[in-house]
Amino acid sequence: MKNLLLLLCLTLWAVCGNAQVNLVPNPSFELYDTCPNSSSQIQFAIGWSSFRGSPDYFNTCATTFATIPNNQVGYQEPLSGNGYAGIWGYASWGFYREIIGAQLTTPLIIGQKYYVSFETVLSNQALGYGSCAIDKIGAKFSTIPFSLTNPVPINNSAQLYSSSVITDTLNWKRIKGSFVADSAYSFIMLGNFFDDAHTDTSQIGGQSNCDCYYMIENVCVSTDSSYSYNYTYTGIEENSTQPTISIYPNPTIDYINIGFTYLNEPYTVTIYDVLGREVFFKEKIIQPLEHIPIDNINSNILIIQITYKNKLINYKIIKIKQ
Repeated sequence: MKNLLLLLCLTLWAVCGNAQVNLVPNPSFELYDTCPNSSSQIQFAIGWSSFRGSPDYFNTCATTFATIPNNQVGYQEPLSGNGYAGIWGYASWGFYREIIGAQLTTPLIIGQKYYVSFETVLSNQALGYGSCAIDKIGAKFSTIPFSLTNPVPINNSAQLYSSSVITDTLNWKRIKGSFVADSAYSFIMLGNFFDDAHTDTSQIGGQSNCDCYYMIENVCVSTDSSYSYNYTYTGIEENSTQPTISIYPNPTIDYINIGFTYLNEPYTVTIYDVLGREVFFKEKIIQPLEHIPIDNINSNILIIQITYKNKLINYKIIKIKQ
């Protein structure tokens, strides 16, 4: 019983202590594996990829199309850090959308309320990229990933979107809101998920075409409203060598996956049942993704204890009986 109380205390500490956690990896597009040198290179920003169309990645490291602040789509200083993403929200030549997406560091918990925010600004290049402004730029969540060849459907729905037309080409605008997860969403997507008939537009500077391009920065998903709604990249999260750990699915039936980022030392996994009894142990794990069968464990609640660099990290998993 003593061990159980200790585990429950550690678990509660982990849940409460991690309230101010951003579930979005590389939320300000600072980390990259390759410096962008052209268009359609969102995949160079670590953790991000195209979920529809060919979004762009901009960083101060670039010297051509994708540099900051003066690039192919206009002049725009980053809100924070050295990078941002860029997407088409509406096009005059035909129906076209660009959507960026990333896998969350841990899946959302069904029934949990989440607070979401990101910042966006319209391109100030009136000819070609910023001749028009729209509403409906927003965030949507999915249980599966999408891609350029398997694009996310545009079906006039999203958990969060702007209800007003975003016309500012100088000041970044924060889009924010909350929702209760009805699925164990693992992916966040950003863009315009509404068709032309459901998107309001506004011409800019007397232009006749309606082409609009938006930059995106500081994406945050958290269970803490104040943290999310005021989130700004500080240089700590992305530059830290501390790992991000995700354990999923939760709830689960017969297995869990443990995923690490920045894994540079072996770690140990110990699983306890609801009575505090050790039911699984494995040490010296060096793979960043570990698959653990738990179908033979008879307990509705499992405490997953990870030992990494002499630190103990505890998670609670709900196991559903078939």
